[in-house]
Amino acid sequence: MILNDLSVRIALETLLLARKSTMLQYWHLL
Repeated sequence: MILNDLSVRIALETLLLARKSTMLQYWHLL
């Protein structure tokens, strides 16, 4: 259970980080 929760949390954080990085790249493109 704990491992599952941790993996889900890590996945969400990585998704958020990817979103931020893509947004930053988009701004740089503009």
